[in-house]
Order: sequence, then C-alpha cells, then structure tokens
Amino acid sequence: MPISTETREELDLTILTATGEAPFSELMQAMESFYTGSPTANLIWDCSQVTEINILNRELQTIVQYAKKHSDKRAGGQTALVANSSLKFGLARMTSIFAELVGLPWEMKIFKNLDAAMAWIKERRQAEAQIKN
Repeated sequence: MPISTETREELDLTILTATGEAPFSELMQAMESFYTGSPTANLIWDCSQVTEINILNRELQTIVQYAKKHSDKRAGGQTALVANSSLKFGLARMTSIFAELVGLPWEMKIFKNLDAAMAWIKERRQAEAQIKN
C-alpha cells in the first residue's frame, strides 16, 4: 500500500492518503515519517481508497501511543480520519476512542469524504484568522 503525502502550508496541514491494502507496518512507517522533523498542526488520514485493512486493536493502540509520545509537536491541532465504509468507520471510531483515553491534545473527527474533512480544517483556520484580526 502506498501512502502519499501532501502538505498544504496555508492550512498547516498534511494529508496522508493510503491506497490498496493497509498493513500496520506501513501505517506506522507513515506516522514515523510524519513526526520526524516539524509535523503540521493539522493532519488528515484519507483511507477512502484503502481496499483491505488487516489491523489489530493493539496495533491501533500502538499508533495512538506513538502519536501521544510526540503530541507536544501538534498540541491544539486537528486530526481528521476519512472513512467511507462501515468497517473503516468502525476502525476510525476505535482509533478516536483510544486517542481520547490517552488524552491526545487535539481534536479528532471522522468524515465520510475528503471534502468534508477539508471543510472542517478550513473552518477552524478561518475562525482563528478572524480572531487575530
């Protein structure tokens, strides 16, 4: 499964797009790459093009624990999970529950498409810009 990375500096946003199969090892590798250096405050995991997911609960917890370990780099940011099927939505929901349990310092929401996730990120950025003005 390739995971592509797109950065949109104007939104302080990274979009990680997974396609094909989604093994834990590649998801972790993408997380490690994202957190190396200066990660953006906002992150979208777009899994709408994933065709097969074989991941265990403990592996989801490992991903969340890794994010928690590096949470100081993204405090106050947002994470959107794009899940366009019942199975993906369920896994995304489990991930968000694990994130709540460990106290990740950013908001996480699940969306059915990338456009809705982008709108959520843009809305908050616009609200923050208005407050500054």
